Amino acid sequence: MSLIKQLWVVIAVVLVLAFVSSFSISSYSARNYFSEQLNIKNIDNANMLALSISQLEKDPTLIELLVAAQFDTGHYQKIALILANGDTFLVKEYEAVVADSVPDWFSTLVPLNVLPGVAQIQDGWQQFGTLYVESHSRFAQQALWQSTSQMFFWFAVVALFSGAIGSLILKVITRPLDDVVAQAEAIGGRRFITSQEPRTLEFGRVVRAMNLLSLRVRNMLETENKRLDEMRIKFQLDELTGLNNRTTFMAALDAALASDDKTEPHMICMLRVFDLRVINQKLGHKATDKLLCDVATLLQQQGKRFEAQVGSVTLARINSSDFAILLTQADDIKEIHNSIQQSLLQLQQAHAAKVNIYFPLAATVFLSSEAKPDILIRLDNVLANAELTEEAGIELAYVPEQGQMFRSAAEWREALSTAINNNHITLKQYPVCYFDGTLFHSEAMVRVSLAGEQRSAGCFIAWARRLGLLPQLDVAVIRQALTILQGSETLILAVNMTIDTIKDHAIKNTILKLLQTQPELGKRLSLEFNEQAVIAEIEAFRDFVRVAKGLGIILGVQAAGNQFAQLKDIQELGLDYLKVDASLIRQLYTSPQDAKDFIGGFCGLGHSLGLTMIAEGVVDGYDISLLQQVGLDAITGPAVRAG
Repeated sequence: MSLIKQLWVVIAVVLVLAFVSSFSISSYSARNYFSEQLNIKNIDNANMLALSISQLEKDPTLIELLVAAQFDTGHYQKIALILANGDTFLVKEYEAVVADSVPDWFSTLVPLNVLPGVAQIQDGWQQFGTLYVESHSRFAQQALWQSTSQMFFWFAVVALFSGAIGSLILKVITRPLDDVVAQAEAIGGRRFITSQEPRTLEFGRVVRAMNLLSLRVRNMLETENKRLDEMRIKFQLDELTGLNNRTTFMAALDAALASDDKTEPHMICMLRVFDLRVINQKLGHKATDKLLCDVATLLQQQGKRFEAQVGSVTLARINSSDFAILLTQADDIKEIHNSIQQSLLQLQQAHAAKVNIYFPLAATVFLSSEAKPDILIRLDNVLANAELTEEAGIELAYVPEQGQMFRSAAEWREALSTAINNNHITLKQYPVCYFDGTLFHSEAMVRVSLAGEQRSAGCFIAWARRLGLLPQLDVAVIRQALTILQGSETLILAVNMTIDTIKDHAIKNTILKLLQTQPELGKRLSLEFNEQAVIAEIEAFRDFVRVAKGLGIILGVQAAGNQFAQLKDIQELGLDYLKVDASLIRQLYTSPQDAKDFIGGFCGLGHSLGLTMIAEGVVDGYDISLLQQVGLDAITGPAVRAG
């Protein structure tokens, strides 16, 4: 029971006790008062009537007339005259049945104890008899009932009014308690938030203690994040340009090639600062370094430009003069290379007055099913051809088309919209397991029926992103996931969502309503987002998480680690797990010491927030014990599928 309810129970008990006490005291005081007044009336009336009879001649008829007259006008229950010898001379008793509004239970509970008035009648110096006078008590009983009823009514009115006023006062007093409860629930949900200290002394002490805990966690995270970022910069990035180094780039390429979806298209662009040695001689070391940094800045700008159109972007300086861009889930090579070419021409013109610079540029699209040596050889050949030209140029190498299903954007839109609207969507499940083989959850990979066949995401995801259909696709996937969950009582299903979905308020509300209508299924649904997208839209993500956690939805971030330091206030999000990017897992085996330190620190940071740390892209040949050593909790990837 909540504290507010307990307070109301206590208040209600106190009010009932106060009412019962006051009711009892008042009722019995009134009863005693009425009884005493009736006793006095009986005595006075008896004495008065006895005196009147004593002064009369003792004619029986005259005495009877006087008693009858007194009885008929005085609301008496009984008047009796007993002679001195003990004989009954006269008895007048009220025997009529009168409608009485007093309940029997009240008369029984609060009876009037009235004694009759007794007086002696004299006949000269002789005692004539004894007179007994008993007034009727029904009027007093009715008056007692009416006064008690009115007291109860007014007490109820005052109680209700006091309850309304008390509610307002209690609401004001306990308003800080709502913040305390919200903060306690947030900490219980691994969201270390801070709250304003209330003026109430006891609440203030509690909030102060919890704020101190949150502050310590925040400081710890900031310190650890800073340390991890410095470590990441040291082993992942090129010292001069701040781009990824060759090892990191190759690990990202390996991760793309290890994708489960072998039809997924990716793209590599490579540019070279031609004849860097001569440029260095003409410009000098500092100016040459400035030129290389300008190239890196240009690539970063281009990467941000196309970030929303592709799965992920990896920028690298792979040797002194060569730069590379890896874009996953991308096949629109013409738009990308034209944009990069225009930027390079502008950079070339900016330095034309000092030195003749030219940037050979090559690009190729490849599939996850290809071998890495074949891709790199093809790219090197294209780059070598570009060097033979006298001006900056680009040559493209295309992978033979895998059978284009549709010839235009309009045909793609119609086909994808039809599949989404008609629910021609299935989900293929892949396991994510702890090291002991226990299932953590199942990843749901979307398959869409296009041109009469079930197609994996690699065939259509780039077009869905380009046409803005990813939010609608996400809704359809969640509907299908909930349908699958209905058929199992224990399955936990993970669905990857795009950040565009929660940026669209209408789509976001549709998803939340779906989850609200099936809360028990929603608690077994896991939604995960790409780290790069979360960082780009952190506020939209934060708003969505706040509502989704209230519904009990499991939330995670995938491809995490490379930019984790930029994920601000992660302790306030309340995530459930992180999937460490496959390129980092790859580096654990290619650059073991540096990667081991970084991933070990990353896992320690995640564990301090209660997060489950999962290794992505685990393939055959990986030493699983090494993953356990660095603190990872579970794994996913081709090796798990095969096992």
